[in-house]
Amino acid sequence: ADEGEALSFAIGCLATALREMPKHEEGRFALASHIFALGIMLPIAALLVSSVPRGFALLAPSSESAAALLGSGYPSFGINEANQVGLPLLALLTLALGFGHLALAWAILERDWKRVTAISSMGAAIVVTLLVFSSILFFGDGCAIPQAVIIALELVAVWALVGWHADLPNPVNLQGPYHNTAVAEQ
Repeated sequence: ADEGEALSFAIGCLATALREMPKHEEGRFALASHIFALGIMLPIAALLVSSVPRGFALLAPSSESAAALLGSGYPSFGINEANQVGLPLLALLTLALGFGHLALAWAILERDWKRVTAISSMGAAIVVTLLVFSSILFFGDGCAIPQAVIIALELVAVWALVGWHADLPNPVNLQGPYHNTAVAEQ
């Protein structure tokens, strides 16, 4: 610090730590959980929350190419006078699912597995409700099926992260503001 090299020393330490992380089980777990939470959960949360003001673009893609990505061809999603009454509930469920993804990402990074379990259970219940509700509201259109498949894959990934954390030799539990100390003792 006296020689004016503090910043370069700190950058060197950070680079060394990043280089050494993949060599250790704890480091690989930390990298995987951060990539999952920040690279997968947060973008899906943003897509879900932003789809509500855009007219449920995820449920009914407006272009043929986006619809083909979901495997449904051109969507037959139609809002009419008969099903308009259900749109507020559909919006509420979609927003709850999006903000649930945000909370789940946070809980994963805190390694609060009790909260992860509770949020995942609520998310699964919301997805089942969305499936049932959208199949009634938009009869014959499988618009919520791609979302359900994605959420099921996410839940499997969360389950794998929890199992991986339990198998670590000395699992580290972070002490966040909402951390449950009973989980850390297990």
